[in-house]
Amino acid sequence: MFRLSPKTIIISVASILLFPVLVNYTLFLARVPSVFGSSDNWLSFWGNYTGGIVSAVVAYFVASSQLKKQTEISLMEQRLVMEESMRSKKINQLPALARMKIELRNMIYSLEQAFEMTSSGEQQEKGETITFIALDEDNWRYLDRIEDIGFQLELIDKKSFFKQLYKTLDYEYLSAEFRIEELKEKNVLEGLNASEKDEWLKLELDFRVNSSIQRAMLLSAKESNLVKYLEELLEQIEDEIKACKEF
Repeated sequence: MFRLSPKTIIISVASILLFPVLVNYTLFLARVPSVFGSSDNWLSFWGNYTGGIVSAVVAYFVASSQLKKQTEISLMEQRLVMEESMRSKKINQLPALARMKIELRNMIYSLEQAFEMTSSGEQQEKGETITFIALDEDNWRYLDRIEDIGFQLELIDKKSFFKQLYKTLDYEYLSAEFRIEELKEKNVLEGLNASEKDEWLKLELDFRVNSSIQRAMLLSAKESNLVKYLEELLEQIEDEIKACKEF
């Protein structure tokens, strides 16, 4: 418990052995001037004096030992509390990670479908709507449970992008295009009233805006290799889920 060097031990033992000799010489052999009291009085005094010193030293070492043990116990308790807190946080984020895993898979699938259909021209030729799985807001309610704030921000950014993209992909292009053609024919045959003209202009504007935004966003996603980036995020989530289960 106490780290003493060999030199210190030798000096301490020698002092203990020589101290009685020194006291004996001082009390019984030496002539110390201006000192009152008999040898018995001085022997009693030195006994009490040295006993008090020894008791104080022993008390000091005992108190130091107890304080050290108490400090170690306190540090251990704090460490256990911190470990339990970390464990609780890890486990607490599992539902959010599992839900984000589902959302990322849906994002990847939707993007791949969109890239495939737009690159092949299938959507335009067949007039089909791109298969796009909408974001599930219930899955995003637990996002704040994820410990990594940077990861949260990345997911929020991708959510914002997909919500905007989904609006353009969910637009009823077929019905809008059909209605525009219908109004064009009517305009040629019999003319349109003011309300129908406003409807025609609005439909054409919405159609062009949504088409333009959709093309721009899909092009941006493709050029930035968004699918690969989402796959990397998905891999991070799977690793984190595994780590939480093993924690």
